[in-house]
Amino acid sequence: MKPSKKALREPYLPREDSLLLVKHMKKYASGKKDVLEMGTGSGIVAIEASKYAKNVLAVDINPKAITLAKKNASGIKNITIKKSDLFSNINSNNKFDLIAFNPPYLPYHKDDPDVALDGGKHGYELLGKFLNQINPYLKKEGKILVVFSTFTRPEKVKEFILNNCFEYKQLDIDHVAFEDLFLWEIRKSKLLKSLEAKEMSNIKYFCKGKRGWLYKGKLNKKNIIVKTKNPESKAIGRIENEIATLKKLEKYNIAPKILFSNKDLFSYEFIPGKFIFEFVEDKKTKKREIIIVLKKVLEQMYLLDKLWMNKEEMHHPVKHIIINKRKIKGKETIEVKLVDFERAKITRKPKNVTQFCQFLVHMKFNDKLRNKKIKIEQEDIIKLTQKYKRDMSEKNFNDILNKVK
Repeated sequence: MKPSKKALREPYLPREDSLLLVKHMKKYASGKKDVLEMGTGSGIVAIEASKYAKNVLAVDINPKAITLAKKNASGIKNITIKKSDLFSNINSNNKFDLIAFNPPYLPYHKDDPDVALDGGKHGYELLGKFLNQINPYLKKEGKILVVFSTFTRPEKVKEFILNNCFEYKQLDIDHVAFEDLFLWEIRKSKLLKSLEAKEMSNIKYFCKGKRGWLYKGKLNKKNIIVKTKNPESKAIGRIENEIATLKKLEKYNIAPKILFSNKDLFSYEFIPGKFIFEFVEDKKTKKREIIIVLKKVLEQMYLLDKLWMNKEEMHHPVKHIIINKRKIKGKETIEVKLVDFERAKITRKPKNVTQFCQFLVHMKFNDKLRNKKIKIEQEDIIKLTQKYKRDMSEKNFNDILNKVK
C-alpha cells in the first residue's frame, strides 16, 4: 500500500540506528561488492558503503529522501539513487553481496503517520515484507544487515528469518533512551543454499510438527515439499527412518513419493487437499464422499497391518490424512494420501486398523460424522476391533469395514 501524502514527511536524518550500520560498513562492503541500501533516507549509509564497495544502489519510497540523498552523494560515481517501494523498482536480475536496511520499525500511529518511522500496525510488518521478498536479490554468499528496536519485537524478526530459511547472528546492540537497538546479520542457511543448488525456488516455511519442519517451494514448475528435522527436537534418526519407510511404501501409492533425499532431508511433490476434520466439516462434502474416504483409509490401515508396519498416531490422525477431490479425464476422483511416517516401525503387533477405529468412535469426530448422518456405533466397533486384534484376517477386517455406512 502506497503511503499517503501526509505520511511522506521529511527524510529520516541520521540517528543512532543509522550509525550502527555505518559502523560496520567497512567490514561488510569492502571488496568488489555490489551493495543495496533499502530506505536510504539521507544517504549516509550508502555514501559510507561507496568508500569500500564496487557499486552501490540506494533506494527510498520518499521522493524528498531521494532528492536529499542525491544532493549528499553528488559527485560520487559508484552510487545510483532512485525511488522504489522496497524491491518494486529494482531489476529482478540484480543480485547483491550486501543488502542493508534500517527500516521504519515503530508501530503505526494514525494521528501522526510518518513513512520514515511506521513499520506497520505492530512495527514489524514492513521488515517482514522486506525479508519475504529479498531472497531473489541476494547472492549465494550474500549478507543482509538490518537494524531494529525492542519495539519491533525480536521474536517476530526471528520468525520472519526462519520462515524464509535464513539464519542470523547479532552483530551489535545500542541502548538508547527506552529501547535497545539491534544490528543483525542475516544470510542464507545451509539448507536454503543446498535447495537452490537443486534449482528449487520460492522456498518458504510451510508448517512444523514435533520432529519435522516442512518448507514449500517450486521445482520444475511443480510445488514440492521439503521436510527436515525440527531443530528443537531431540529425536534421533527420524528423517532417515521416514525416508526408508516411504521407499518401502512407494509401490502402494498411499504415501508421498520421494523426489530427492539425503540424511538430513527429503522432498516430495506437494499434496493438495484437506485434512480429514476439515473435509468432514465442509458443508459441500457429501455423506457418500465421507464414506468413500473412511473406507479408503481403513483399507490403507489394513495394508500397513499386513506389511507389519505400525504408522503410529492413527488414533489422532488430524494432520496425517490428506483428501483431494479432483477430476481425472472428466471423472471426479477422491484421492487419499497418508503423510508423516517419521515414527513408523516394523512390529509383530501393528495397530493401524485398531487405532483408526478408536478415532472413528471418539466423541469429537463421531459427532461430526453423525452430523452428516453417518452412524458408527462405538460398542460394535470395539467388539469387532477386539476380534481383529486376535486375528488380522480379511474376514475380520471386512466386518469392521461394513460398519462404515
